[in-house]
Amino acid sequence: MTNYFYIMNSNNGASYIFNTSSWSAVKISVKFYRALTIKSKVQKYVLIIFLFLIGKFYRKICKSKNEIQQYLNTISKVNIDFNIDKESSVLVSPTRDKIIVNHHNRYFHKIAFGESFKKVKNETYIYSLLKNLKSFNVSNFYDLKIEDKSNYCSFKLQNPITVVVSKNEFKLTTILAEFFNKSGHNKTINFNDYIKELLENYKKLTTKKNNSIESYFGNKNLNSQVPLGLVHRDFKPWNTLSQEKLLIFDFEEAVFDGIPMEDLLNFYIDPIIRYLPVIEVYSFMFSKEQTSKYQNYLTNINCALDYELLIFSYLIERVFFWSKENDLDTALAYEQLLNLSITNKK
Repeated sequence: MTNYFYIMNSNNGASYIFNTSSWSAVKISVKFYRALTIKSKVQKYVLIIFLFLIGKFYRKICKSKNEIQQYLNTISKVNIDFNIDKESSVLVSPTRDKIIVNHHNRYFHKIAFGESFKKVKNETYIYSLLKNLKSFNVSNFYDLKIEDKSNYCSFKLQNPITVVVSKNEFKLTTILAEFFNKSGHNKTINFNDYIKELLENYKKLTTKKNNSIESYFGNKNLNSQVPLGLVHRDFKPWNTLSQEKLLIFDFEEAVFDGIPMEDLLNFYIDPIIRYLPVIEVYSFMFSKEQTSKYQNYLTNINCALDYELLIFSYLIERVFFWSKENDLDTALAYEQLLNLSITNKK
C-alpha cells in the first residue's frame, strides 16, 4: 500500500498530517498552518518544498491511510471511519481532543471529544441558526452526530461552490451587523453594569491602581441599554474565505449575548497588536476610515452608544482575556494600547 502521509508534531501539541502525494495535495495540506508574518510565510513555503521532496524521494518515512486511520482512532478512542484517502489531510488540535479532516476540495469532517465537545457542540447550534443569509455565506452543515453521554460530536462541512477571489472588498460592517442580529432575540444590558463588572475583573489582574481608566468612565454617561447579539468572538481574517460572498467559519467561541463591536475590532486589531508598535495600532484604530466603520456598524444594529466606550471596553476585555490565556506579551500590548488611548482621549 502506498504511503502518502507525513506526521509533523508542533511545539504547541498539535499534529499536522500532511499529504505528500502531489504538489497540489501538499499545498492544500499546509492550509492548516497559519502564516501571519513574513518570516512564517517564508517558513511555510520552505515546508511545502520539504513535504513535496519527501513525497517524491523519501516516501518510506510516510504513513499509509490505514496507519493514519489507526492513529486517529487511538487519539479519539472512538471507532469511526475518517474516510482517509489519497486526497485528505488532517489537523489534530493542541489539546488532542479535536480532529479536523480536510477532504481536499470536497468537505471537512470535524470530530470533537473530551473538553472540546462543548465548544464544538455550541458551533453546531450556530450553523443551524445561520440560514437565509444576505451578506455572507457559511458552509453546508450535515451528518451531525452528538453523543452527550460520551462527550462526542461529529459533523461535516461543505463550502459553497462559488468563485474564490484573491482580493475582494467586503463591507464588514454590514456582514457583522447581520451576524449580530441573527441571535433572534431582543436582549439588552445596562452598559454601566457591564463596565463595573469588567473593571472589577481588570483590577484583579494587577496591584497597580489605574485611576485614569476609572476617571475616564466616571466622566461618561453609561446608564444606557446596549443590545446584545450573536458575536463570533474569534472573528479573524483566517476564519474567513474570500468568495463572491465572504465565507465565515469556526464558531466554537460564538455567544448569543455578546457586546457590539467585538468582532469588528477583533478582525482589525488582534492580528496586528503583536507585530506593530502601539502608537501605529492606536493611529489605525482611531483613523477616520475606521471610525466611520464603527459608526456604520452601530447604526446597522440600532445601538446609540458612543463607539469610543465600546473600544475602551474591548481593550479592557482583551487584557483580561489574554491574561487568562497566559499570553502575557499580548495582554501587555493591549494594556499599553489602553493606556495610550485613555491618555489621548481624556
